[in-house]
Order: sequence, then structure tokens, then C-alpha cells
Amino acid sequence: MIALILLCLAGYSAGVVRIEPFHEPEPAVTSDVEYGNPTSGIPVVCYHQVSGISSKYGVTPGALWSDLEAFYEAGFSLITTVDLENGFLQFPSGRRPMILTFDDGWQDNFSFIEYPDGSHSTDPGCVVAILADFTEEYPDFGGGAIFFVSWDKIPFEQEEFVGEKLNMLIDMGHEVGNHTWRHRHFIGLMADQWSPAILRAMDGFYQYLGMRTSSISSVAWPGGAIQKGSWVTDRLMAMEYDGLPAVDLGFVVDGAISSFRRVLPDPDERVRISRIDMSQYSVYRLLQWPNLMTYGMGRSNLHDPLPWRP
Repeated sequence: MIALILLCLAGYSAGVVRIEPFHEPEPAVTSDVEYGNPTSGIPVVCYHQVSGISSKYGVTPGALWSDLEAFYEAGFSLITTVDLENGFLQFPSGRRPMILTFDDGWQDNFSFIEYPDGSHSTDPGCVVAILADFTEEYPDFGGGAIFFVSWDKIPFEQEEFVGEKLNMLIDMGHEVGNHTWRHRHFIGLMADQWSPAILRAMDGFYQYLGMRTSSISSVAWPGGAIQKGSWVTDRLMAMEYDGLPAVDLGFVVDGAISSFRRVLPDPDERVRISRIDMSQYSVYRLLQWPNLMTYGMGRSNLHDPLPWRP
């Protein structure tokens, strides 16, 4: 018995917890074989909470700012889904496009400070304020992000300001996206539950946005995945809200660099746009991957197609 106790104590140290080292995932390299171009990638990055404490799905405001600086210094500027559809007509020459997304609609994404006199202002530490400050310092980075809002909680967690915040995001040049009604992992939902998950969320947006709800047709799938098969795409893209598509683009989180030469003409690709979770990855490592569009290849004018890496 004594020998057994000593053996157990040999493997125990009070106050010491064994933690497995973090291994940064490697993003999958997408390929454009059908277009004869394996290096046409545009990063779509995903953040969730941005607060004072780093967590599994969160980063600190300082880390977000550092990431944005690293992307800017690498030549990137922000685009939105509108830019994808109009052929990048307003995209600055000599820059590299990227898409910045935030999931769930946490208060630290967009928060108001309330004052005793009943007035309020934007919290300077929230994501919306950070992006505004960053754009002021680096105007050619652009300022449009996509905020995917789910309705399993009050969007941005201040009930009296939901409508004001949603409208402000659009006014500021950001996009509002659909993250479904109850944030249930989409990969586990039966097909007959997809429509309620998406369209009930649209009802939520309509309460506050009215006709502006027509601008919402991008969906981020909770859990970061969607079922495979062309029948899935057909069913999703057939959904309508007030006579308009409810799902035009869908975003997953699979750690790949998105190749938009495939996304735009291919319906199956449109509902499976790759994203990288930046709480699990670093800008430095992302920039090492060879399928990113190169920096500094300009156009003669804004109506020329974007140059792609040969």
C-alpha cells in the first residue's frame, strides 16, 4: 500500500496543471485548377468576442488592433460582399482584398455607454469604435466589416438600442449578416429546420430595419459548417424573404483561404465560403501561405479586373 501511495505522489505536484501546448492550425490551400490558377486566394477572417480577456473564441482589443496593423502592412484593404458582386470596382489599386467578419453579436462588438442625463455614446473600446479609429489612422484600409448577428440573445446585448445599432452599422458602411435564429449548429439540423432558422432571424431584423432588411442575404453557419451536396445548395438558395433571396452567400469556418474565382460562378461554393478563426491563428502564419493574392499588382483603372497571382 505504501509503495502504491508513493507511486501516485511521484506523478503529482500540488498546484500544477498539465496543459497541452497550443499548435497553431495550418490553413488549407485552396486550388483554382479549373481556372488554371492555384494562387488566387482572398482571406476571410473571423472574430467572435473582443474583450479584455483572451479566450477560446475571443481576442483582446489590443490583439485585434495588432492584427489589423499586420494586415494593413501586408497590403490588405477591406472589401464586403457588395464589392464581390460589383467586381471590385471601388477597390484601390495596388492593395490586396480581404474580408473581416464578426460572429454572434456580442456587446463588445458594438456597445453604448449610457450617462445619467439619458444620453449615450459609442464605447471607445468596442469593435465598431476600434474599426473607426483604425480607418481614421489608415484611410486606405477601408472600414467595412460584416457583423453576423444571431438571435439566441439580444443582438449586442442592450435591448433598448438594438434598432439604433443595426441601422448605424449599415449607415457606417458595415454589413449586417444572418447568424440564424437560435444559433444551433447547422450541421446537426434536419433540412426542414433550415428555413425557420434563417427566416425567423430575418423577421427579427425586419422589426428594426424594415425595408433595409433586403440588404441581408449573407449567412454564417453556426458551428462553422454546412452539409455537403448540391441539393443542400439548391434548397438554401431557393429560400426567399419578402421576394428576395434569403441566402445568397454562406460562410463556414474551415481554416482555408477562399478562392473567389470559384465562389462567384459556382452556387455550391457560394454557400461554403472559407473563413479563418483568428482566435486560433496568427496573421504572420497566414501570410506564409502561397495561395494569397500578391501585393502591389496595380490596375490601369478601376474597371479592369483585379490582377491575380500567376
